[in-house]
Amino acid sequence: MAGATALASALMAFVWIFGTQLIEAHNEIVLRLCRQIHLVEAHPEITSEFGRVIEIITVPSNPNPLTLRSTTSAVVFLLVIGLIARRFPLARGLMTFLVVIVVFSVIGALAGAPALANVTTFAAAWVDTEFLVWLLLPAATMCLFVVLQPSLARGALWMVGIEAFAVVWSAVRFVVLLGVGHYAGVILLPLVWFAWGLLTDVVSLIAFYSWSIHVTLALSKGR
Repeated sequence: MAGATALASALMAFVWIFGTQLIEAHNEIVLRLCRQIHLVEAHPEITSEFGRVIEIITVPSNPNPLTLRSTTSAVVFLLVIGLIARRFPLARGLMTFLVVIVVFSVIGALAGAPALANVTTFAAAWVDTEFLVWLLLPAATMCLFVVLQPSLARGALWMVGIEAFAVVWSAVRFVVLLGVGHYAGVILLPLVWFAWGLLTDVVSLIAFYSWSIHVTLALSKGR
């Protein structure tokens, strides 16, 4: 346990010390992916995060959040959610929560909420949230992965591998947020930020945990 704690502490310190470099690597992946999908409007902007001056990637957006395109996107989304809830009764609770997010987004747009004026607000929120995830992830993986492995070396591989995956996976999902904001409008960005951001981080961690248990059991049976 002492070795796992030391390993997690060292990785957390690494993320904090080299946080700017991690975000720059994240940005580079985002820009490369944006070029691949021809989202050429993506560009860096300067902002601050945890007392550091950093660059984030953003895209132009209509200053009016209630454009025809964004309103149509919200209506289509609500129709899809309704169909899913009707087809899968067990998902109705989650679907209802997602609908509530969209409804509050519309209310915020009607009230002139500054956060819904551009994509940059959500781009900055995404990077802030994901950096916190990267920072706290070693502690979570220590409890869920390292202490369950038969050796510290194998646990270290899981910890470092999941950390690297988290950075790359965040960049991939961030491109989706930029695309939605640019093409469909900002009205859906609170939903994307929550469901495709922090919620997906939690689901991904659970999936990795299940996979690690499966691998550990399979290796134990093979002995």
